[in-house]
Amino acid sequence: MAWPCGVFARWQAGGGCRGYARRLPPHISLWELESGKALPAIELPQEGGMTILSNLAFSPDGKTLASSGAGPIQIWDVMTRRLAGQLATPDTGTSSLAFSPRGRVLASAAPTPRHSCGT
Repeated sequence: MAWPCGVFARWQAGGGCRGYARRLPPHISLWELESGKALPAIELPQEGGMTILSNLAFSPDGKTLASSGAGPIQIWDVMTRRLAGQLATPDTGTSSLAFSPRGRVLASAAPTPRHSCGT
């Protein structure tokens, strides 16, 4: 199966891929990898225009999905498709997300603005 372009996150349980997500404004699409079956999407809030989404990360157990872009990091409950929380980010947004192996810590990286120093 050919997957469309977008922002992807994969979740593996018991050695096999079980879920896949991609950014498709205004929602995050989810699929079962083994069957290719589309699952109900996660609807993204539309605050002040188009949602810019650049990162997705599943927790190791697949129950939580973190998303980020230009605004705060959003934490989603995958079963209910509801927003479970938000985390503030620097003004530059985030460039990557990753859960710890036990899923207790979420790491994010922010782009560093480049400065030009004159002499």
